[in-house]
Amino acid sequence: MRFSQLVDESRIRSDLPGADKRSVLVHLAACLSEALVAIGFEKPGGDATEILRLLLEREAIGTTGIGGGIAVPHGRVIGLERPIGVLCRSVAGVAFGSPDNLPVRLLVGLLTPYEDNAAHLEALSAVSRFFVRGTAREDLLAAPDSRAMVQVIFSLERQP
Repeated sequence: MRFSQLVDESRIRSDLPGADKRSVLVHLAACLSEALVAIGFEKPGGDATEILRLLLEREAIGTTGIGGGIAVPHGRVIGLERPIGVLCRSVAGVAFGSPDNLPVRLLVGLLTPYEDNAAHLEALSAVSRFFVRGTAREDLLAAPDSRAMVQVIFSLERQP
């Protein structure tokens, strides 16, 4: 699985609002809910309130801030057939309790099928592999808008 299979160009936001972790997660949950609507997911568990609950439950276990200004808030949804994600950039950065204590500026919101452990791990692995590529983090932060962020993703994925 490639990062671009999780996060297509319609699911990238360059200006996620929010001044603290909870408010950023509220907006991220709304973006994920919109993504589910766009793929025709109309089952219970796909609304922003339920997604926020999933994200907060996961954060209560431990931060999804992975360091380097990146966080991967995620949850599992009953009835979802394949992983889906959104990429959002926080302009100001948010304290997320990451191991390196850097503010999080890039968030990959991820929803995976509740019933499929392999898909869950594969999606998390795709995110990890993407961000260890060269200058992924720096290029996404430097991109002027979401359209340019899309170009960064496709450019990096073309590299061997």
